[in-house]
Amino acid sequence: MRDIGKNIKDLRMQRELTQDALAERLFVTRQTVSNYETGKSRPDIDMLLRIAETLEVDIHRILYGPQPRDRKPLIRLAVAAGLTLVLGILWTVSRAGRETEYYNFAIGPMSWIYSFSQPFFFTMLGWTLAQGIAVLTKAHPPRFAAAKWLRPVLLALVVLWAVFLISSVVGPLRIPGYWVLVYSLRYPWLLLFPGIGLWLCGFPFKR
Repeated sequence: MRDIGKNIKDLRMQRELTQDALAERLFVTRQTVSNYETGKSRPDIDMLLRIAETLEVDIHRILYGPQPRDRKPLIRLAVAAGLTLVLGILWTVSRAGRETEYYNFAIGPMSWIYSFSQPFFFTMLGWTLAQGIAVLTKAHPPRFAAAKWLRPVLLALVVLWAVFLISSVVGPLRIPGYWVLVYSLRYPWLLLFPGIGLWLCGFPFKR
């Protein structure tokens, strides 16, 4: 906070404003702005708010200076992108193998890999796309009361999709599983929406 004057000066110069121009916008004298910048006097809270509004910054930027960039969103995005890539490769390879096993009336490793990788790949892809857009636009997930219970519902939906895919070949849920298989082959992009929904709910963090 001792560098408030320097912060004001730096922000003023970034906006290409003279002391006179800033003083005019704040309805004070040029000497007052000069005193703020040299540390001879300090603006009160009301004046700090006016300065922040005039310079189009958050008041914390004036009080504490530039803050280090939060790299956590970038790290989460990189991890999600890596996981999505792995799942995408598994899904692509196992899809052809699963069809061969299916037509041979066999349940092999490709069927199990496909049943797991397909729903989680498209869900992760949806989440990764939403997170990537958020990083580029510096957006944040909205806050709403339903997020707390909606997140487990979306996760359960993805798990159930995988269960039905497995049951499309074997198990007591074979008939509904068959229809899930049809949709998974024709419209796999539908699973992008649970991923986007999870991002909107603040996944993976509690809210």
